[in-house]
Amino acid sequence: MYLADLSLNDKKNFLELAYHVSNCDDDLHVDEIKILMKIREEMSLSEFVYQIQEKDIDNVLKKLSKSTNKSKKGMFLEIMNIIMADQKYDENEMKIAEKIATSWDLIPEDSLVVLKWIKNLYKI
Repeated sequence: MYLADLSLNDKKNFLELAYHVSNCDDDLHVDEIKILMKIREEMSLSEFVYQIQEKDIDNVLKKLSKSTNKSKKGMFLEIMNIIMADQKYDENEMKIAEKIATSWDLIPEDSLVVLKWIKNLYKI
């Protein structure tokens, strides 16, 4: 929904971030792969258009921090969806979520609201 509106550079950087997040717990779950594929589809970035380059995550976050607040919140929502895809929220995932929220100047309360919303979504 929000990702299609990102600039091409932001789409590429977000995809790098999404892949990094999906692997941060050393357990690439099948549901995470499905979400990554849907993200690629939404952003029109097939593997033929863009290959993951494993860019430095701090650099990616810095570039994405220049996005609008609306874009950052949309991207964060998608990141939390990836994190919760396996319905676990381990320490590494918690750390990367906090790092993203801090880097993008997101309010901690907003992060908790997103987390609760995603958890409830998976309960349905």
